[in-house]
Amino acid sequence: MWQLPPFVIYCIFFLDFFVAFFFLIIFIKAKFRVNEHKAKEFEITFIIPAFNCEKIIEKTIESIKKARYNQNKIKIIIVNDGSTDNTLNVISKLAEKYKGIKVFSKKNSGKADSLNFGIKKAGTELVAVLDADTLLREDLIEKTMPLFSENTAAVTSRLKPINNSRLIEKLQDVEYTFSGFYRLMIGNLNSLPVAPAFTVFRRKFFLDYGYFDKDNLTEDLEMGLRIQSEHYNVGYATSSYAMTEVPDTFKKLLKQRLRWGYGTLYNYNKYRRLFFNRRYGDLGFFVLPTAFLSILVISLVFLFGIYTIFSWIVEHLQMLSVGWLFTLEFNASQILIYMTDLKIILFAFAVVLGLASFFLVNYELKEKLKIRYYFLYFTVYLWTLAIFYIISLFYFIIKKKPKW
Repeated sequence: MWQLPPFVIYCIFFLDFFVAFFFLIIFIKAKFRVNEHKAKEFEITFIIPAFNCEKIIEKTIESIKKARYNQNKIKIIIVNDGSTDNTLNVISKLAEKYKGIKVFSKKNSGKADSLNFGIKKAGTELVAVLDADTLLREDLIEKTMPLFSENTAAVTSRLKPINNSRLIEKLQDVEYTFSGFYRLMIGNLNSLPVAPAFTVFRRKFFLDYGYFDKDNLTEDLEMGLRIQSEHYNVGYATSSYAMTEVPDTFKKLLKQRLRWGYGTLYNYNKYRRLFFNRRYGDLGFFVLPTAFLSILVISLVFLFGIYTIFSWIVEHLQMLSVGWLFTLEFNASQILIYMTDLKIILFAFAVVLGLASFFLVNYELKEKLKIRYYFLYFTVYLWTLAIFYIISLFYFIIKKKPKW
């Protein structure tokens, strides 16, 4: 049976440990960094694209209205993107109930086009892009404002699932938590290349460098990369967060991740000039290459694992067909040799490193993740994502664009 060459296995371990210790150094340095920016009280317009969101949009608006921020400085533009349910009626009543809300309605043309429509209607220095199913924590806006330094074009934040009762939602909670910590680390490198469900932008950036790409499946990633490509920063508010709905079924998760996976590959290709380009510092030489390489590695490891299991089954079925009988024998010397194998030692070290990261992330982000869901995340969920990446890569190669 063909096996993965040892040097490939060692390269994977090396990459894993190198990235882990690199971020550990960044984490330690960030602990001693003092943020001296003073908060300015900006005027801000929230742009909310609304499509068939009658059940959640009112909670989203209420979360803005409950924010610990000068409400006279907050305006809201809701763009009804051709909803076919009762969304238009709901948001019209919200505009009557609250001051500072404007409602626009147009034919369905997608999220990015609706965002562009709203941004063009805004007149404030800052615009906040907010998904209709995303709620703000009360202190999020005030925690975001101090991060707008001179060279910062946008500030985003951590995301947490609103729905967290089903197993598939709990595993996404683990994913979002670790993703949030990862973004905190690369944010400390001024290399954050994404602007997701809640992000505040300087409106001038859109005027100077263009609006959201309406044909892009992951317009938030594209905009983050565009900001970085123009040598501006994306700030990251880690001491607060927004809450968003996550897929509650496998089918919905598959649909979402195929879109994300295809969009990631598309945008990495679009901005391939950033890779290994010294003009973009840590982003070009570390963040983007390791992010892309991690997608390839997890996909290849998954495929090899499937091949190994299948080959083992075929081999033992053939042995059974010629009279082989299974016997359970323990040889102490063989077990000792096996346990002192360098690959086994490195694997054990990786497990310890993984457990250490679990407790560190829980402590730093003040989360209460359960160890059993963390275990399921790495043993089941992560490999499910690998399948999604493989399918996305296939779609990208044949240029089949996933549907929303």
